[in-house]
Amino acid sequence: MDLITTTWTSDDANPLAIGALVVGFFILFGGLFATAWIAGDKGTRTTKRRAWAWITGTTIAIVGLGLIIPGFITPRVTNTNTHTQIEATGTIDSISPLNRGGYGIRLTDNLDILLNVNEDDSDQYAGLEGHEATLYCTTPNGIDSDHTALAAGTILTCSPNRPTPESIFGIDIPHDDDTDARTALTISGGTK
Repeated sequence: MDLITTTWTSDDANPLAIGALVVGFFILFGGLFATAWIAGDKGTRTTKRRAWAWITGTTIAIVGLGLIIPGFITPRVTNTNTHTQIEATGTIDSISPLNRGGYGIRLTDNLDILLNVNEDDSDQYAGLEGHEATLYCTTPNGIDSDHTALAAGTILTCSPNRPTPESIFGIDIPHDDDTDARTALTISGGTK
């Protein structure tokens, strides 16, 4: 079994810039609304109060614009993203239905690991004991390229189709800079 780690970079908006835009627009429109409301009430407001309202509103609008403009011109941030999955390739030892639904597949090289395949995908494995197969599985929490051991008795959720980060995260990945790294997984412990 191999742990496949896909890495790519993304050009993301600066969180500080997004915060400045949101706060800036809130201050700008809040100040303009308050100014229009105070200055527009001619029956109860004196000319002096309306003038102060316009001055205060203009000052608030300038503060709002002062936050909005940097929000637009702040450089974007380059982030490194990763996605991991397990590729289980080997000879099928056994296929059995599971109580929780789907089928459990064990490979002769890794009998301690149960590969859980849903019922839709398991149909194509019927009667394939003794044949080669490749399944792509989700990565359990706590496993990364530095800790590449699976505990015996682990149940992995798998599919015959290799999922891509795009299909999982729903994002477009710039494939000109993505890289795949493979690390062999070892099995620690043993079932009794």
